[in-house]
Amino acid sequence: MYDEIAKLKENPGKDIVVFGSRALWNDLLDHGLVDELHFMMGSVVLGDGTPIFVAPIAYDDPKTSLHLIDTRKCEGSNNLLARFAVKHNTG
Repeated sequence: MYDEIAKLKENPGKDIVVFGSRALWNDLLDHGLVDELHFMMGSVVLGDGTPIFVAPIAYDDPKTSLHLIDTRKCEGSNNLLARFAVKHNTG
């Protein structure tokens, strides 16, 4: 499966998008197949819940790092979209 997804990514065309599948995108992230993460944040703070990552990604993680691309406020709401580039460190 991972080789097939890697081949699809090499072809020109539309982006491959995964919505709301924590298990799938964590698995793809572990295999270096995620280029960007988009997080929609609202104005509600929860003290509990399901973590979005299986394992934390720290700012100094030797395997994977996130770099903020941009943020924008969604018009007509208090929601914020944050886009992060995923850098897979191979060495």
